[in-house]
Amino acid sequence: MDAFLPHLGPIGQFLVGLTAFITLAATGWKAIRSAKREIIEATSACMQRIIAASLKREAQRHQPHEYYTLDVEFEQGHRMAVPMFPGIRMLVSENIEMAVLDHTKEQTELGLWCEGYGTLPKHRHSENCERLVIERGTVTHLETGTVYRAGETWVIKPGEWHSAFFHDCYCRVIHRPPLPTAAVRPVNLDAMPAVFPET
Repeated sequence: MDAFLPHLGPIGQFLVGLTAFITLAATGWKAIRSAKREIIEATSACMQRIIAASLKREAQRHQPHEYYTLDVEFEQGHRMAVPMFPGIRMLVSENIEMAVLDHTKEQTELGLWCEGYGTLPKHRHSENCERLVIERGTVTHLETGTVYRAGETWVIKPGEWHSAFFHDCYCRVIHRPPLPTAAVRPVNLDAMPAVFPET
C-alpha cells in the first residue's frame, strides 16, 4: 500500500486517508455504542433487582389484605404479581413510581409518576382493562408511536400487549375490574431479573 500511495497524487492520497479514517471511526463508534448498550442493560438489571427487593420489603411490612397486586405478563412468558400500596409511592421501574389512590368495587385507581424519562417493557394485563388519564407530561405508546398528552386518555384492553415511554408525567391509571388484594393473589417478583437480564 505504501508503494502505491505516491502514484495517486495528493487528492488520491487524501481520499485513501479519509476512507481509512472513516472506517476506523465507524469501527470505534460501533464498539463504543455496543459497550454503552451493555452498560445500560446491566445497570437496568441491577436497578430492577433493587426495585424488586424494595417492593418485597414493603410487602413484608403489611398484611396481605392491606394492599393489592397487579398481574403483569411479559412477552418472554414471565409473570409477576406486583404489589401496589395505598398511599405509598413505590418505584416499579426506573424513574417510575406508582401508588393506589382509590379502590372501589368497580375499579382500582393508581397514580403513576415519572420525573424525567422512564419506560415500561412490553407487557399485558390479562384480566384488566387499563385506562391511562394523562394529567401532566407525555406518554408514548411504543408499538404505534402514538403520543398522549395532558388531557388525553389511553385505553388498553385486557390482554393487549403494550409498552410505553414516559416523560415528566403524572397519570391516573384506572383498572377495571378492581385489583385483588395480596391475600387473593400473592406477591411474585421472581420474574424481574429474567425480564431485565444482566449482560
